[in-house]
Amino acid sequence: MQRYPYDRMVCVGFSMMPTLRPMDLLEVVSYNGSSIRPGDVVVFFAKGKRHKVAHRVVSVGHGNVITKGDNNSKVDTDPIPSKDIVGRVVYSIRGKKTLCVYGGSRGQLRGSIFSTKQLLDRALSSLLRPAYHRLARTGIALRITPLRKKIRTVVFKRPHGDDTQIFMGSLLIARHRSWNNRWFVRKPFRLFVEPYIAGTDDEYA
Repeated sequence: MQRYPYDRMVCVGFSMMPTLRPMDLLEVVSYNGSSIRPGDVVVFFAKGKRHKVAHRVVSVGHGNVITKGDNNSKVDTDPIPSKDIVGRVVYSIRGKKTLCVYGGSRGQLRGSIFSTKQLLDRALSSLLRPAYHRLARTGIALRITPLRKKIRTVVFKRPHGDDTQIFMGSLLIARHRSWNNRWFVRKPFRLFVEPYIAGTDDEYA
């Protein structure tokens, strides 16, 4: 099988969950003249961002592509010029596993499934959120489990501010970026990190 030039980079955000997870090592191949297809997971230079972004292509036309994170409710605001596409994500290396990242029609189907599941999840979450927050504030989940010792906080100094990340073992469960001043917490881990983020807003990824 012919291998095209590729690059590797680390996923740091939640927007492509569950396809890509924070700390996944991504193998990105150049299109090398081939066509960008709806459903592909592409890496690109995003307007106003200092780092590259990996999102799924929703549509292609007029020299631009429209993208969306599998875990985002809306498509990205700005069309991406094709020249700003670095390449396509073909594999995600997660620990000892190498996972294929599908593109094209198969990728479109997977993206649609994730979007539908996300809509259902958000609808259910809106009903359960008050009770969930009350339970989290009690701190009971943290007190009755042996996980307390496995929770650690790491602060990374970025050029534009602090990036605070909370890990449970090796799993990234929450993060706070000082430049947008919001916590992002993976469900159901608010039950365990509430003492660390009490009084803050949150979103779930």
